[in-house]
Formats: sequence, structure tokens, C-alpha cells
Amino acid sequence: MQFQIMAPLRCCILVASSPEILTCVKKRKIINQLLGTIRRGKTAKEDLVFEKEILNDEKKCAEHIILVDMQRNNVKK
Repeated sequence: MQFQIMAPLRCCILVASSPEILTCVKKRKIINQLLGTIRRGKTAKEDLVFEKEILNDEKKCAEHIILVDMQRNNVKK
């Protein structure tokens, strides 16, 4: 696997690997994530073009719904 993580938590140590980058954190800020991401435009107008592109992508919208539902179920547990 190309991307790997080991994160010590209060209750355990999280170990994971993925062929895709899941997230990137620098200075306690998330600077990159996998789901629903798209590059920023060089102008506000270009940002709007990219916004429409991602909102009209059926695959990305379906993936988003699946992952949101999974997280809702995790929170309920």
C-alpha cells in the first residue's frame, strides 16, 4: 500500500493503509482529503466552474451519500 498511518489515540493505536491518500494534516489543519475534492481555481470565476463540475458528478455525489450514511451509523453506535 502506498499510504500508511499509525496514530496513537487515547484508547488504542490506529493503524491503516490505503492505495489512495485519505487525508493530510499539517499544523493541526486538514489540508487535503479524499472525498469530494477538486482543485481550486485561480480565480473566483474558475472556482464556480469547478463547483458546478463536482456538484454535477453523479459518482462523487453517490460516494458522498454512502460515506455520510456510514458515518451517521458510526456515530449512532
